[in-house]
Amino acid sequence: MLEKSGTNTVGLSLNYLSQALCTFAMAGFLKKQSANLKVILGGGLVTSWMSRPDWKNPFEGLVDLMVSGPGEESLLSFAGVNGKP
Repeated sequence: MLEKSGTNTVGLSLNYLSQALCTFAMAGFLKKQSANLKVILGGGLVTSWMSRPDWKNPFEGLVDLMVSGPGEESLLSFAGVNGKP
């Protein structure tokens, strides 16, 4: 269904630890449905993880891009759109 819709990127927001299991389950489900789908993960919890000096991404293969802080410009850049007027 995703491939028929032309969707090639999905963004998920992960703000609280209690959302992590469901968020990663959704990411895995989406990747299984469409291997070419790009999954972007952001949100408050992701920002706090990525702000640690010893941060290493343990989610490679499941998440294609992780965004720290406000994600609008990062998402536009990922999509090939210049977000600044």
